[in-house]
Amino acid sequence: MKTMLAALVALLLSVRALPVQAAMVTRDVRWTLDGTHFRGVLIHDDASHALRPGLLMVPNWYGVDDDAIAKARNIAGDRYVILLADLYGEGVHPRTTAAAQAAVAPLYGDRVRMRARMLAALRELRTQEGRAPIDPACIAAIGFCFGG
Repeated sequence: MKTMLAALVALLLSVRALPVQAAMVTRDVRWTLDGTHFRGVLIHDDASHALRPGLLMVPNWYGVDDDAIAKARNIAGDRYVILLADLYGEGVHPRTTAAAQAAVAPLYGDRVRMRARMLAALRELRTQEGRAPIDPACIAAIGFCFGG
């Protein structure tokens, strides 16, 4: 009985010493610009509250979809807080090349509008500084294809 109790105590102590498993936080973030509503996704690891660089990530021309979220999760890891930016507007999710070409054409044709949307997403990333472990002195942007 004493041996079993000693083994149980040793097991409990070893479990307590194991590192805490981190979880990726993935939450919707919404903003509005010129009457258009946007839905981006904020992604970061919650294992630590240490401040880390914030990244504005503009996805490829398919926009904020499951693939873009997976890519952002991989990049974020435990090193970055990422806002995956929506540049099309809430509910616009091209699924085909033709649909993506149609969705991106107005932004390619109006760079001022595209820039305004990127800056609005950047402002939204900065508003998350109190709700996510973002270092306000380290903000950058990355993009892929359309977002590059």
